[in-house]
Formats: sequence, structure tokens, C-alpha cells
Amino acid sequence: MTKQIVQQAIDMLTSQGKLGKLFNTSGENFIYSCPFTANHSGRTEQRTPSFGIQEETGQWNCFSCHRRGPDIYVLYSALMGISDEEAKNTIGEPKFSANMVLAKLEALRKGEDDLRPRPMEPYPNTVPAYKHHASASYLRQRGVPEWLAEKVGLGYCDEYMLPTFSGKAGMSGKRIIIPLEYEGQIVGYSGRSVFPNSFGPKYYRPVSHVNSMIYAPTNPDPKVVKSIFVVEGEFSLYACLREGLPTACTFGADMSQRQAEYLARFDQVLMTYDPDLAGDIGAAKAYAYLNGFTQVRKLILPGKDPAEMAPGYGSTLMAMANTRPQQHDKLGALKQLLEGK
Repeated sequence: MTKQIVQQAIDMLTSQGKLGKLFNTSGENFIYSCPFTANHSGRTEQRTPSFGIQEETGQWNCFSCHRRGPDIYVLYSALMGISDEEAKNTIGEPKFSANMVLAKLEALRKGEDDLRPRPMEPYPNTVPAYKHHASASYLRQRGVPEWLAEKVGLGYCDEYMLPTFSGKAGMSGKRIIIPLEYEGQIVGYSGRSVFPNSFGPKYYRPVSHVNSMIYAPTNPDPKVVKSIFVVEGEFSLYACLREGLPTACTFGADMSQRQAEYLARFDQVLMTYDPDLAGDIGAAKAYAYLNGFTQVRKLILPGKDPAEMAPGYGSTLMAMANTRPQQHDKLGALKQLLEGK
């Protein structure tokens, strides 16, 4: 959904007498008298207008009669007495364009967007990960060879992670330190505990706006690389890099629009999120953002995430990526499920 689509639908409903005059705006909401007059004793104008439409998403709600809906298409269909599909065909759907995505990317590069991660200084008191027995043993168990650890700059910190460095509360040490590079600069660090029973979470990421960035340490060039694999975490990414697969990481199964803008540069986006509900929802978000601009596919691994792949599995993943997708649009079905249809 876009502001333009929401505004277009509002204008159409107003011109046809289905919405009254705009009372005011409240934050990101347009406020009207509730158009469902049967719920308000037939009154078309309320003394205190109670009907709000969210300008970004088109979600709507009456705080008096409590009727609500997930988007502007549902409101249009309810007021005009037509189906949701007819409403969508009448109003139209938002379109992605190459110019729109590239302009946003350029704004991010120039730092015009305040959600762009900020550069950070080198992490103090680390040693190369394979130079310490604890981190070297852990990396071997996780299938990360020494050449790859050196390539992505993995280090090891045996000390307490200071809050003065991260800007957040401190965290216990004994962690593999992963420098997170974005647009050619180090913008933060991920600290992965090497001991299962250590104090604190497995991952600690002192980085600003981590949900707006993509971790892709090999910087795949979309002019050369046409397909990119997308994974949830750093070690899933390393498993794919070990196999020679162009890969990006989103730090969890969620997908933000800014991350999607990076992925839009590739001809095909191959979602290899974990085979669980969160992974399915994240892949559905990627589909919602990128459908109509680039091809999005979800690869179903045999019960494992990429971090658990045995060495040599990359050729199987690449073969899956090169096969023609099935006719059944599972991601489309998930998208409809998320939208409540």
C-alpha cells in the first residue's frame, strides 16, 4: 500500500458521497465522521468525528462503533457494495519502478535518510578468530573455514563488551566479533557467544538501525550476479559463502522495506529463511515488497537452515535455484493470509 493509493481511494469515495468532509489529521490518520451511518442512528455528521484512516497503510477504524478493516480496498468494497477484488481493480494497485527504488538507494548512500546505519570505530581488544582456541574450535564446529573467517574479518573478544563502546547496556565477553559492513563502511558489530550457557543472549549487535541494513560482506554486483540468496543470520550466510553462493543476511526472519530496496537490484531473490512460521512470514513480506519488480522465490530446504548444511551442499541449492518454480504460488497465498483475506 502507498500514500498515493490511499489518497486516490479517499478522493473517489468523497466524490461519490461515501465519505464526508475531512475533519482534521491526527498524526498519520485522516479523521472523518463514520461513514457507516446505520451504526450511528443514521447520522451522517458526528459531533465528535470518530473515524480514522491511516495514510500509509489504509487501515481504518471507528472509535465509536468499533467497525474496522485492514486496508483501503476493504473500506471501498464495504461502502460501494462490491467485492474486495473489484475494489482493487477499480482503485488500482501500487506499482514498483526502477527509478523509485534507485532514487531511494541513492538517498541512503548520501546519508539523506536518518535510518541509515552510522559508521563505527574498529572494535577494541580483539584477536583474529582462528588465533584463539575457543573461537577456532567453535568455527570449525559450525563449518566456517579459516580462509572464510579471514575474508569476512572475524575476531574474538575475551573481555566484557563495554557499554561505552556500544551505546547500550554492557554484555558478557567470550564472543566472536563480526564486523558488519554496509555500503563500504563498518557500521556495527555482532558478538556471538561461543559458549551455550554464557550470560546474555547468543547474539549482541551494537549497531544503529540494524533492521534497515543488509549484511553482504562479499558485496555481490547485481550487474554480474543475477540471483542472490537471502538468509536470517550470520552463520547461515557463512555456510552459503563457503559454498560460493552470493548471499545477503537480514538479521532475523523479518524483512524491512529498506532491505527490500537493496535486494530489488537483483533479477531473482531466493529466500532461504528457516523452515518455520517466522521464516514463512518474512518471505511473504519480501514477496509483498518486491512482487512486480523482481522475482522472489522461497527455497524449501530438507528440514534444515543453511547454517546446518554439510559442506558440498551448495551445488544442490544452486540446482534448486535454477529449476522452474512450481505453478502454485505459496508466497502469494501467505501474502493473502497476512492481509486477512
